Order: sequence, then structure tokens, then C-alpha cells
Amino acid sequence: MKKRVSLMVTMLCVLLPLVGCATSTAAEKTQGKTIEKVATAVDTVRGFYERYLATSVKDAATPDIAMSKAFQADIKKSEQACKGNNDEPCGWGSDADPYLNSQDNDDDLNYARSGISFKETAPNTVRVDLNVTPSAPDGGKTTIIFKMVQENGQWVADDILYPDGKSLYSTRKALADERESLSTTSQAVQVQDWRKEAEGREVDCSLKVQGKTYLKGTCVYDRDADGSFRLFGDKYFVYLNMLEKGVAGASWNGKSQASHAQEPLGEDFKRKGGCWIGKKAEICALDKKDANSSKSDAPTRIKFARGASSAIVTGNLSGFEDEKSYVLAVGKSQSMTVEQVNNDANYTTVGVIAPNGEEAGDMVANCNNHREIPKTSAGDYTIRVTECMKADPWKGSFKLKVTVK
Repeated sequence: MKKRVSLMVTMLCVLLPLVGCATSTAAEKTQGKTIEKVATAVDTVRGFYERYLATSVKDAATPDIAMSKAFQADIKKSEQACKGNNDEPCGWGSDADPYLNSQDNDDDLNYARSGISFKETAPNTVRVDLNVTPSAPDGGKTTIIFKMVQENGQWVADDILYPDGKSLYSTRKALADERESLSTTSQAVQVQDWRKEAEGREVDCSLKVQGKTYLKGTCVYDRDADGSFRLFGDKYFVYLNMLEKGVAGASWNGKSQASHAQEPLGEDFKRKGGCWIGKKAEICALDKKDANSSKSDAPTRIKFARGASSAIVTGNLSGFEDEKSYVLAVGKSQSMTVEQVNNDANYTTVGVIAPNGEEAGDMVANCNNHREIPKTSAGDYTIRVTECMKADPWKGSFKLKVTVK
């Protein structure tokens, strides 16, 4: 009778292989390879590396070790905090392989060639040592330490530590420190006036995105030879780049007021007057003379005394929105210099527009309150004076010296 029962069990195992049959060993065979049932923290880490090093490290489908809910939450928080940050690597595994503790490894690295070893150095703490570049003469030995906990009846990683000199640094602490740093930077950015650090000349500007106005008033306008430009306002800035004749693409720093123009606005912008208009946004930059001709004082004409080659010009300003304009008739092939000469803290920015309407002269660093035109064209040059946005706003007087030789 026992033989008949044994025979029936054997037949069921043959006919129904998916059901599985009990054996006298704790091992299970899968595709000819024996895999021991995971029972300890060390076994969990070892099993992960057997899978991880069986795939290409560059493969996007490489597995992650099972992590605790708290560890997963930290990684998720960092992913959210890193959005829009393009300055440097940010977040979990952004600057190195977290499971190899290295930025470089052999392309054909596998479990056997790595010489990997596992050791439980303290309760629930597993140390992993391996060589990520065994092909190199000196190799590339690295160490990774897993802090393990049990959740839902299985071992999971609660933190990953790496040697740092004589101490260890924690992945979760590093992620928390990174988030705090990003938060501090974001707060600093939100109170920054981008015009103070920008190069270029002041214009009247506006930026509308999806029908909402984000910029309106005075901006700093910095233009390239091909027509591309950057427009800096108090909280927002936008970049417009020429793509082909008459068409441009644009991006801005977005609602987060980030430090980079990382949010695209489209590549369908076409010029209409002083504005570039696309389906998603409208970007306008107008010379103050054109935008506020009804509000601005008429330009004051500068006349030199008989025989003189220079004149002193004075005026008053009362904030970033204010502007004074002057006109000077100049002959062909002369040299012209405009410079601020008052010694107080009433810093100005000087713009010079040639008779053809283009900006003239090289700008100097800081506030651009000194302009030189080595070879003039015949006609009227317009000098525009505004307060320097790299300094604090002020109310008071300024003094310019204009020289033509």
C-alpha cells in the first residue's frame, strides 16, 4: 500500500509540476540553479546582489533592494525637492551607483568577478565588500553597509552607509541635508531681484504665460548678435533663443522662481512689434522712449560751450522706474565718452543709442555708468540715464560728463 501511495505522489509531481512537491531539502531549483530560501538579513542582501550583478549596470531595469517605508519616503521627498534643480547632481543615486559606491565600473562586471563578500558586523547590519573594476591593476575596492529592519515579515534596507574616512555617512541623512539646502536656496531665490545681477540695458517689459502676467515694468534686457535675448525682472526672467529666421524658442524660471530658465514656453514665437508671441506666452521688451513717450520728459539737448569738447550734465532720479534722456549732435568719425562723475552712492546706468537706433559703445562692469564710442556716425545720439539696479534704489541727483573729440 505504501508503494502505491508513493507511486501516485510521484505521478502527480510529473503531471502537475506547477503545484510543486515537498522535498527533504530547504532548497528550490529554478532553471537548474539552486537558490537557498532567504532567512537572514545577510541572505537578503546577498540575494539582491546576485540579481543586481546579473544585469547590466547601465540597464534601466536593474533591480532595487527592498526598502523600508521610511527610506522610500525620504527618496520620494528628495525627488520632489530636486525638481527644477539643474545646477548639480541631486537626489538618490544621482552622482554614483548607490549599490557599488562608485561612478565607474567594468562593463562586464558580474557577481563572480567582483569578489563580493558579505558580513554581519552588528545586529541587522550587513557589510558588503567588492571590486568594481577588477580589470584595473589596482582594482577598485568599495564598501557598502546596509542597515536592515523587518517589515511585513521580510528584511528590508532602512539605510545605506558609506565609509568617509574613519566614519560613515548615512544616505538618509545626506538626503535630508540636501533637501534642507535646497529649501534654503529656494527661499533666497524668492527674495532675489534678478535685475541686480543682470548685464544689459533697462527696458519696459512684460511677460504673460497662459494669460497670466508675471512681469510688468522695468527689466534688464541683454541681447545677442543673432537676436536672442535674456529679460530679467524682479522675480522672474525669460530667455528667448532664435531657432530659424523669424522663429524663436523661449523658456523661463517658472512659478518656482528657480535660478535657471528650465521651464519651456514653446518654440513657436514670432515677433510682432516689440513683442514675441507664441501659443503659450507673450514676451515684450520695449525701449522706455517707445513705451512711455507720453509719460517721459522730452529729451534735453546738450550743447557745448564755444570751443569746448565736453559738458557736465545734471539731473534727478527717484527710483528704478525713473529715467532721464539727453540728445547730442555728433559729427562723423569722432570719439565720444559718457561717464558718471558724482562721487556719492547715487549709482546710475548709462545707455547710448546711435542715430540708427542701435545701442552704441562698450559697457563696463558693475553699473555700466561709463560708455565709450571710438568712432561715431553723424547725427543725434541719445543718452538715457536710469538708476543702477545692481545697487539699492535712491532719490536724488546725478552728474555726467560728456566728451566729444
